[in-house]
Amino acid sequence: MNPMTTARGVLAFGLTACCALGTTVPASRQQAPSPPRAAVRIERTELHGVSSVDPYRARFLIDGGYTSARQLAGEGTSAGGITIGGAITQQPALFAAALVKVGIVDALRFETTALGPQNAREFGSTAVPEEVKPLYDMSPYYHVVDGAHYPAVLLTAAVHDARVPVWEPAKMAARLQAATASDKPILLRIESGAGHGYGLGTTNSQLNEELADCYAFLFWQLAADAVRPHATATPTCR
Repeated sequence: MNPMTTARGVLAFGLTACCALGTTVPASRQQAPSPPRAAVRIERTELHGVSSVDPYRARFLIDGGYTSARQLAGEGTSAGGITIGGAITQQPALFAAALVKVGIVDALRFETTALGPQNAREFGSTAVPEEVKPLYDMSPYYHVVDGAHYPAVLLTAAVHDARVPVWEPAKMAARLQAATASDKPILLRIESGAGHGYGLGTTNSQLNEELADCYAFLFWQLAADAVRPHATATPTCR
């Protein structure tokens, strides 16, 4: 993995995406210019890493009348966990739900993983004093605040993931569960027989099952009342 290349890919290809379900675009907005493709703007430091995460597309969609905060979700995969994780920890009120799929959420500790050292040139290294703060700044885990009202979050992990170990999403899920003051669910989905993604130890059927779970989670949180589970139902997570 080349984290900063991946982070640039978020900007170029929209790997961190915004979803809006159950919304109606006003007629006056239907011919409006399209919003910027990337959901999250990344500001990079002169050294390594990310100095700030700005969910400007979320504000564009809300301010433009395309959706509302209660019907907006964000998604990030792998290094995209930094961006969507940063978005929901810095401005949780903008999102109703978020998907963090096999995501990096603790860049300070990522160097201790099997592939971490080879990525230190891109992320930075805790062995270099001036690179510690940028690593801290780009790590959503350390910016979770007790008592904040976080959106619903589904984090995914895979036991055989050689790139993002299962403890990264797991510790983020535990931290969010302990901190949030909202009544929205924080769930962790662990796939016992998969890796980081397609071609990296995960089969098509596993990917399809995960996609179904992710869409079910989003419909549960975002869609109209008619398609939501009954309020007393207990959500299940693989």
